[in-house]
Amino acid sequence: MYVYRVLLTGIHLMRTGHVEANLVRMNAETRLPHVADLIARKLAGPEQSAVPDADVGFHRREYERLVAELEAARDASSLPESPTARPALNDLLVRIRLATAGVPDADRVAKAARLRELLDHIAASRMTPAPGTPDSTEMLREDRER
Repeated sequence: MYVYRVLLTGIHLMRTGHVEANLVRMNAETRLPHVADLIARKLAGPEQSAVPDADVGFHRREYERLVAELEAARDASSLPESPTARPALNDLLVRIRLATAGVPDADRVAKAARLRELLDHIAASRMTPAPGTPDSTEMLREDRER
């Protein structure tokens, strides 16, 4: 199931430029019945339940198909090859630091809070979930309860 999440997240990212790691939401778009079955199996049973041997060949072929789809999405993507926001982020931080030098404490605190908000937004937008983010099981259960 984790392999499907990684591959579908990558495909979605390459096509849209947005990270979506919720497998339930991604599968609503891709409509892969075997992924829905794996999600149901995970919700119903133990976390480490094994896929029956008869299914391994199918999942291997599906893995190879999705890897090819991910590579095709990467080749067609308009995303840059490497991050491009680093200079802009550095410029923003320098401007904030310069703007807060010599500013009365109340203004400095407000500007520091805004900087923290910006940094929190950047952290929330990264591909790795921030500490405290619900794990996939929690997100699946929340989606199921809706």
